[in-house]
Amino acid sequence: MLRRLPLIDGHNDLPWALRGRTEEKGGDLSQVVFDLESPATGLHTDLPRLAAGGVGAQFWSVYVPASRAGDAAVGGRARADRPGPPDDRALPGAVVPDDVLSRLADNGGVCMVTFVPAFVSPECADWMAGLKAEAARRGLDPRNLSQVFGIKADYERGRPLPRATLAQVADHVEHVRNIAGVEHVGLGGDFDGTDDVAAGLEDVSTYPALFAELLRRGWTEPDCAALAGGNLLRALRSAEAFAADTAGSADAAR
Repeated sequence: MLRRLPLIDGHNDLPWALRGRTEEKGGDLSQVVFDLESPATGLHTDLPRLAAGGVGAQFWSVYVPASRAGDAAVGGRARADRPGPPDDRALPGAVVPDDVLSRLADNGGVCMVTFVPAFVSPECADWMAGLKAEAARRGLDPRNLSQVFGIKADYERGRPLPRATLAQVADHVEHVRNIAGVEHVGLGGDFDGTDDVAAGLEDVSTYPALFAELLRRGWTEPDCAALAGGNLLRALRSAEAFAADTAGSADAAR
């Protein structure tokens, strides 16, 4: 199906992951070679796996780490061609409330569903809450993921991290569909923006497995086409039309 209806993924952090590798070399790009035409070890994303996953277009996420302030933060925002994960104070808890989802139909919006385990698995969310509580107990800021994840390996030794599943991701997608409507849900996997991934959705090549699960659950092919990118394209076209109308009205008023 994805060969005919390519997926548009709304969230991938590959550029930030590559930037991290560059910073390991002192920020000297000449010292790092990125060959994304071959399988990339330690990453979730490369060109062969994008093709295998049926990904036809990719949005990169842009953020400024909470550790930056002032001119450094402004400079980071200006380099919008260097995308990355959401602000490192945003996880966990960045879940769209149902009352917001229910309003998407009014404005034609689309909720792009991520696969981050703490967002889709209650067990993983509880584990993450425990990690944040431990960070607070140690005098760290539980809102700052740099500090929280700094103790993750130590915390995990006696408390193995639960594994989210493909079925839980499908449940998450279906919840958004049930509240917002099938015309208002899309996908933004957050690959290369999280170390932990759901079993069965380990990298960008595994998107077909999610669609196979949804089809098994009774989703129609038009439903899946809307999820894969049809909804996002509709929203973008609507935004362009509104911008054109607004510009035309402004010109007429001059």
